[in-house]
Amino acid sequence: MRSADLIHWKSSTINFATEFPNLFPSLTAAWAPQVAYDPLVDRNMVYLSAANNDWGHQSYYAHSNNDFTKLTETPRKLFFARDGVKYIDNDITEKDGKYYLLMKTESTPTKGIKLAVSDHLTWGYTMPTNKYLPLVNGGQAIEGPQAYRLNDGNGYMVMYDRYYPNNGFGLSKTDDFKTFTTVSNTDINDLNPRHGGVVSLTSDELHRVLDNDTKITVENAAPSTTADRRAQAAPSAGSGDKRDLGTLKADNGWASEIWGLSATGTIAVGDSYTDSNGPNMRAAAWSGTDLSQKQDLGTLRADNTGAAKAYAVSKDGAVIAGIAENGDENLHAVTWSGTNWATKTDLGTLTSDQSGTSGVYALSSDGRIAAGESSVDLGTTHAALWSGRNWSTKTDLGSLRSDNSGMSWAYALSKDGSVVGGYAATDRSVDVYSHATLWSGTNWATKTDLGTLKSDNRGTSVVRALSADGTVAAGSSTTDSGYTHAALWSGSRWSDKRDLGTLRADNSGSSWVRALSSDGRIAGGMATTASGFAHGVVWFGDGWRSRTDLGTLRSDGGGVSEVQALSADGRVAAGYSETDAGDPHAVLWKITYPTTPASGSTNPQAQTRASGPAVSTAAPPAEQAPAQAPAPATAQSPAQPAEPASPTVASSPSQAPAPEPTPSAPASDARTQLVDVTNTRRSVSRLRYDTFSVLELQRQSLAYQQQTWSCSRGSLCWSASAGFVSDGSGTDTLSTLPLSYGLTDNLTVGAHLSYAPYRALPSPAFNDTRTAVGAGAFLNWNQPYAGGAWYLRTAFGASQYHADIRRLQSTATEAGTGGARIGGLAGTLEFGQTVPVFEDLVVGWHGGVRTSRITRQGYTEANVSFPVQYDGIVYRSTLAYLGADIAVPLTTNLSWISGVEIEQAVRKPTLRFTAHADYIGDFKYAADLTRTRGEARTGLKFGLGNNLTVSATASVRTTALGTTAIGGLLSFGGEL
Repeated sequence: MRSADLIHWKSSTINFATEFPNLFPSLTAAWAPQVAYDPLVDRNMVYLSAANNDWGHQSYYAHSNNDFTKLTETPRKLFFARDGVKYIDNDITEKDGKYYLLMKTESTPTKGIKLAVSDHLTWGYTMPTNKYLPLVNGGQAIEGPQAYRLNDGNGYMVMYDRYYPNNGFGLSKTDDFKTFTTVSNTDINDLNPRHGGVVSLTSDELHRVLDNDTKITVENAAPSTTADRRAQAAPSAGSGDKRDLGTLKADNGWASEIWGLSATGTIAVGDSYTDSNGPNMRAAAWSGTDLSQKQDLGTLRADNTGAAKAYAVSKDGAVIAGIAENGDENLHAVTWSGTNWATKTDLGTLTSDQSGTSGVYALSSDGRIAAGESSVDLGTTHAALWSGRNWSTKTDLGSLRSDNSGMSWAYALSKDGSVVGGYAATDRSVDVYSHATLWSGTNWATKTDLGTLKSDNRGTSVVRALSADGTVAAGSSTTDSGYTHAALWSGSRWSDKRDLGTLRADNSGSSWVRALSSDGRIAGGMATTASGFAHGVVWFGDGWRSRTDLGTLRSDGGGVSEVQALSADGRVAAGYSETDAGDPHAVLWKITYPTTPASGSTNPQAQTRASGPAVSTAAPPAEQAPAQAPAPATAQSPAQPAEPASPTVASSPSQAPAPEPTPSAPASDARTQLVDVTNTRRSVSRLRYDTFSVLELQRQSLAYQQQTWSCSRGSLCWSASAGFVSDGSGTDTLSTLPLSYGLTDNLTVGAHLSYAPYRALPSPAFNDTRTAVGAGAFLNWNQPYAGGAWYLRTAFGASQYHADIRRLQSTATEAGTGGARIGGLAGTLEFGQTVPVFEDLVVGWHGGVRTSRITRQGYTEANVSFPVQYDGIVYRSTLAYLGADIAVPLTTNLSWISGVEIEQAVRKPTLRFTAHADYIGDFKYAADLTRTRGEARTGLKFGLGNNLTVSATASVRTTALGTTAIGGLLSFGGEL
């Protein structure tokens, strides 16, 4: 239902069973709908409970259209329970950038309310404790929770339906959704409606509803006839789109999430589901140059069960931090360190008995200082720091209130950890809402209230990012217009406040900052556009007045994108963007700014935000750097942290006029190149398959060069041959001209030259720009006996050619091109025997060893913003083989020749593909080569007289890559 005045309502009906039959087969119920505003798509998100007889009770969500008459997307699951319980009756409350999800347990004997928390409205929820919220006495069943903020700003009230054993509503008050105080003897306690709700009304609205002459009406709404843009939705767990890093499950199914990367990009941390831990979300680390080594970091429980999540990683990847379940089923702040991060350190909480919950959301560059939040004895949550040896020194950063009551939270750290950013509750005389706060100085005891963007300095604000030295802070704040806008604090003691505005001409809508360049001159985040979608944006230039819409991956320009990290010089932005399929993909933007700043980094490292997915990788060579922003005045450098001291409030901002929103600057001020990181990694992965095929093709071609001849003493023999081999993806031809000389009647030596007149490599990735040339030599010993002969042959060959290589393009990727030399050496040692059976029928056997070394030269792509640097490849193979041959005379001069052969790798063959791209990361792939292979060949041999012969053979064989290849060889030869 929708109303503009609370009097006249329009109702719409959505039949989930008929509109989404594949998603909801045999649907038995759909109930408890709720609505939450999603600023990323500028529309409402509807979430509800649904059930059928097979999958029980689940929670789903979808965005509505502007008229609130239909859903614009297929519903997706809202919450994946870590304890396997079914949850219904959901209620989401946004508080200081976090989303708190209250839920009723359904598939347990005891019915109660539990809590999950996320940084996103539609996905990523984690339960801080597996225990029921302390809302009711034992034996009382409750459902239908709803949280609402008190009008005086003094916390939140949670209302719930006491449906058994007695009716009525229960009330509990909370500041931080950790500690709850029961409220009794109110009018609400005696109400009897089921699943009640509370909304805040102005005095005019209240009196209009209560007017005796007012009649509330409800009518059916007419469905919208205009095309409605599709809203972004998070990917559903278990979908077919598996990210490059996969999950900790054997089939790479269900879900995983990356929250941070080490400076070199070789270690990623986050969370994933596993095969052995059921629905529990587990802290995970992906390592190695291709991030292919997956590791479950475990929990703080003795049996290693339960849930955990990794949020932050040090610059060198040696320390990982986050949250993990302990023996009391509470999530505690934790660090993983040591060899393979096997050392788990429970950082505990700030409470005297170590009860409650805590978490780490940021690490200093060296990992020695951890920042986040923790329960405290006062019964609320405070920003917390862990430092010293093994992070054993705990510092309660307190709040901005004189008695340190109220809530606070830490989100960001300066490079050395001496400045902490987040938010904290203020004294009532200042504001009833939390303000952006910085802690600095000795023991971080100096607290600075950064205020808000409102003219009366009231409302909410938060710090999400800090410059390397901590002199520039950025995040978001409420404004006089009622929107949340990107905010930036700089100057002396961060007293210069700036409203960075949005991407709309009138600066309406929402925006926020997630990352800063190292010097704070460039800010990155998201802002609402004229279309209503939030796009990634960078603010730069004089006073950060210039801004550039970085766009999305959507072909129609719509959808959502967001900057979550910036390189140190701001020239590269990293984040995610919605695709045409509606899924968020990791992306990079290469940004060229209009002028050169006064300073810049030649070795930028991506600066991550503490509270969300982070990207931090090595930088490309220095190039045009960003426009100069004003250098913020340097505040007194905070002292290095020492022993904890009682925090004191150093300053409180005075009421000041609200800063004017930054005027829009034309998008042409900066040129951007948008690159889809996920698709880029896929394009490199595709190229590796073609590369492996090319190298295996070269190995097989070299086998044709290794032919031998027998000549009588003093004779000179010649031959000319032409052959081909094809494995389905490529074809190679090779012509050889061997010459040999008989040193004795038993021993022949020779050499050959080779030439490839035609080559069709996997297209369009490879193009042979020059024909291959090669050479080789051989030695043939032959000892005849009555009708048969023993022989020993050895041969080697070499050839090379140059190929142009182009990485295949897909959505928002670059067609990187380059060139490399492909060549190889191969040798054979073979021993065998031919045995006459009767008349001219001859059979034989042979065995030996083949070895080869195939190479592809390293190269770097040209004419792209993010060139991939490919390392050289060396493909080594040593094989032992055994075969049988037969020659059957058909006429006097014509024989049918045939044979079979089995080869076995003496040692596991190696074929590895490695590459690197700045800001994208390392790539490393190994081919799964078969060790046992077979070949069958057949053909005809015809004697022309005068010692001239001609032969034609065809073959089929198994390649090292497990594919099937066919080949053929036509040869002429004789004695001169």
